[in-house]
Amino acid sequence: MEGTLVVAWRRLRGQAVAQERAAMARRIEAALQEAKMALSGDEARLQDVQRLLRRRQQCMVAQVAALYPVRVFYDQAQHAENRCQSESITRTPLLKNNV
Repeated sequence: MEGTLVVAWRRLRGQAVAQERAAMARRIEAALQEAKMALSGDEARLQDVQRLLRRRQQCMVAQVAALYPVRVFYDQAQHAENRCQSESITRTPLLKNNV
């Protein structure tokens, strides 16, 4: 009889441990889902900020280019491939000895 009680007690204890582990796993899963949601929100905000910074950078570069025309030097192959859309930038062939 005593052996049966020990086996029953061990079985109940094993079930209790399994239930505790299952509950802990559910809590961990919920915390993980919450962290993923927060991270996705942070990632979306980061992408928005990056987009705004790129746009601001482009506007600032355009403003500086309008104020200070720049002569860009290219070799003949690059000059043929890259056509400039802006009238404020003049392209000339690369001079020997970078002069």
